[in-house]
Parts: sequence; C-alpha cells; structure tokens
Amino acid sequence: MIHVGGLVGGLLCGWLLAACGDDEGPVHCADVAGDATCAELHPDGSRPYCVRGWCDVSARDGCVAVLPDDPDCPAPCGAGETGGGCGETSSAATTSPTDATATSPPDTSATTSVDSSESAAADSSSTGPTGCVEDRECDAATPFCAMGACVPCSQLREPDAGCAGLDPDRPLCIDDACVQCSDRDTTVCTGTVPICDVETHTCIGCTQHEQCPASACQFADGSCLPEDRVFHVDGDAADCAGADGSEAAPFCTIAAALAGVGPAGRATLRIAATALPYLEPVAIGGDRIVALVPWSDASPVLDSAGVGSTLTVDGATVYVWRVRFEGSGQAPAITLTDARGWIDRTVVVLNDGGGIRVDQGAELHLRNGVIGANGTGLAARVGLDADAATFEVLYTTIAGNDGTGPASLRCTGGANGSIRNSIVVGLDPPSLQCAGVETSTSAIDTEGLGGADVLVLPAFVAGWFADPAGGDFHLVPETQFEALGVWEDGDPVVDLDGDPRPMRDGAVDVLGADRP
Repeated sequence: MIHVGGLVGGLLCGWLLAACGDDEGPVHCADVAGDATCAELHPDGSRPYCVRGWCDVSARDGCVAVLPDDPDCPAPCGAGETGGGCGETSSAATTSPTDATATSPPDTSATTSVDSSESAAADSSSTGPTGCVEDRECDAATPFCAMGACVPCSQLREPDAGCAGLDPDRPLCIDDACVQCSDRDTTVCTGTVPICDVETHTCIGCTQHEQCPASACQFADGSCLPEDRVFHVDGDAADCAGADGSEAAPFCTIAAALAGVGPAGRATLRIAATALPYLEPVAIGGDRIVALVPWSDASPVLDSAGVGSTLTVDGATVYVWRVRFEGSGQAPAITLTDARGWIDRTVVVLNDGGGIRVDQGAELHLRNGVIGANGTGLAARVGLDADAATFEVLYTTIAGNDGTGPASLRCTGGANGSIRNSIVVGLDPPSLQCAGVETSTSAIDTEGLGGADVLVLPAFVAGWFADPAGGDFHLVPETQFEALGVWEDGDPVVDLDGDPRPMRDGAVDVLGADRP
C-alpha cells in the first residue's frame, strides 16, 4: 500500500519538478494524487476537490471549491491510485501523466499493485513527463496545456473561453485555431478595422461604403464614420422648420445639414433623390470629414444654380458616393483645394463650367465614375483639371468633354497621377496634356502617354455610349473596351451600377465605369 503523503511527494518531485523548487508552473492535481494533492496545495481547505483539466481551464492546478455536475470530471485519486478510498494504486502510477489523464476517463478495470512509494517514484521518474505543465510550454498550433498535454482550442470544454483567456484579441475558436472574428461574432472588430474578413477570420479596414451601412467608410484609415453623426436631407420634405436631421424630420437643404457639422467634425449626410435637383452650392471647409451619400437606391442630383462650383472642398476631406452633378455653368462642378476627396460611382456630366478641378496640394481618388459632356468649345474647360495636385483615375470614363484646349485631362504646376482601366477620349483628340501621368490598361486618345497595354483611340465615337448628349455614358454591348482591362486585388468589386466585377486578380475586365 502506498501512503498518500509519500505518493504526493514522490510524484510531485518525480513528474513535476516545479513542485520541488524549480517554479516552472503549477502542479495539476489530476497528474498526481487528486484530492490529496489539493489538500497539500490548499491547506486552508478552500479548494479540496480535484477535477480533470478539461473540466475547468481556469483552475490551473485542477483544484476547485465545488465539484461540477459532469460525472467524468472528478479525479479524486489522480494518476497514481484507484477509486474508492484511494488506498491502492493503479497501473497509472507507472505511466506518464499524459496517458493517465487523457481526455476520456482512464480505464481502471485492471489494476496492478505497487509495493512501495519509492518504486512508483522510480518508475515515473524513468518514464518522465511526455506533455506539459502550463500553456507557455506549448507551441502556436497547440497552445493550451490540458491534462498534461498540449492541445488546440477545439479540445477544450469551452473553446472560446480558452481563446479569450489566451489572447483577448483572438477570442474565438474556429478549426483548431484562435481567431479574431467570424460571421457569427465581430465584437472585437472596431476602430480602423471594423470589418470581419470571414475567409481569414481577421479584422480589416473598410474598403466599401456598403460595409458601413449605418454611416459611410472613411477610406483614409479604414474606419466607419460615426453612426451617431448621420444627418438626413430631403429637399421634398414638408416641414423644414422642425427639421433636426433625423429620418423622421430631415433637413430640406444640404447647407442646413452641414451647419450641424462643427469644425473638425465628422459626419455622414444621407441625401434623398428629389423631383428636382438640389439648387445650392455646397461648401465644406476646415478640418471636417464629410460623406455625401444617397438616402435610397436613387442618386440625388446636385446643381450649383449658376453660382460657382456645385461642391467646393477647401482643406477638408470628402467622400462622395453615388451622386450626380449636373448643370454647373460658371465653374467646374467639383473643386478640391488643399483637400482630399474619394469620389466613387459618381456621375459628373453636362456642366458647361467643366468637370473636376484639384489644386494646391489636393488629392483626388476617382473610381467607377463618369466625367462626360462637360465644357464648351468656346472656353478652356476640362474634364479633369489638376494644378499642383495628385490624382488616381481607376475604372472611370472621361469622355465627350469639350474645350478650347486639352478637354479630358490637363496637368499644370507639376501635377501628377495615374490612369488605369479607364477610357479617356475628348471630342477633339488629342485631349490629354499631362507629363506626370502614368497610364496602363486603358484607352486614351493621346500618343506617348502609355505602354503596350494602352489603346490609342483616333477619335471620339458617340455610338460607343448609350446617350452621350444626354449625359448617359453607359457602354453599349460589344465595344472594343470589353477585354482590355485587368482587375487587380483591391480594385472596386462592382461597377457604376453595382454590377459585380471579376474579383479575381489578373482577370480580364471591361474598361471604364460601366460593365455592359
């Protein structure tokens, strides 16, 4: 017969050197003598019961105050003795702790008596531990120490709880690994990484406004704009006097909504499509960050009513999505001065004053958009006019613009940028004048601004588009633009109308804003 105190001492020193002064980590009672080990580890009697490791991962030594209901959890005798009064040892005394405390309860139907505690200690010492004592001994693939063995999170009784305890930033257990998020839980995804990539189970920044349905995506850092700073605008609303910007009481003008965005404020303006265009110039200045997006599926139409640009952004950041700018006669429809702008799925057409002007260090990202039929042959109007600024033109149609000079693109003051997967052709080719532009996989009407993957067009053809004179630059089927684009990772996943793009790196795609 083995004396309990001798077994505990022998096994603690034979199997778990930490108990003999090495302080490598906590002893687990199920690896030693069960309740007797808990009595020695907790002499005050606060945690007298021993349970197997998978029953309560928070009890690192396996000792608990109250036994759980699961009949397989208790390990009163530990690895070295039989049940009942724990007076005789089992064959577990001569096996490793890993074998004796496997996930399923050990088979004690056949037992072998051991003559002395010294024999048990000698046998266990010669065998040595084959598992672990604490989590830090385990590797990344199996980071949890349970019942003397390193296991993945899926083998824990409460997998998510185990992951949360190991790393609060990766609190979910999926396919044997601790991950950040899933389609069932995105709680940890906040700030500049508010979106869960359900394929990699990682939190990422937003790249589409649709990913922030309560506000809009702030592409500059990947965060969603504040959900509590959303103002609604409806020019057809009946009660303008009682407006507060809510859905129930929207503002009647865009200017009224902007008045609620303080200096350095961030806000989203949801603008309803109305029977007539919004006839007001919109000015956004200071350090504000503002998104102009539609309230419904229909795009609102903005017009300056003949007073300067329809949208003027000075020093601020603006996000424009699915808005139509039409009718500006005295100045470009949009002007960015020392500002940043992301203009997506937006149509800028039929503005005699020109399309978009960026100057004084402004930064423009123009994607899935149309700049068409702007300007007049009687004045120096330009579709995209860049002066000491930078620009990105991606999947955009700049076509049918007219002017006395380069009517599609003009660069001055060292302006530079890129054109890719786009169509750029004016009424009077050549219509591009920009030494600092890099052009690829596009169709343009100017020689010398691109390599072998750029198609040079001899002239503008109205028949390429549905109704260019009316501002409709949707492509008709079977044009030469249908197999010249190349979709790359990070490109827009839909076109001007929301039709899907290939979404496969290197896939052939259609040039311009529209996929017929």
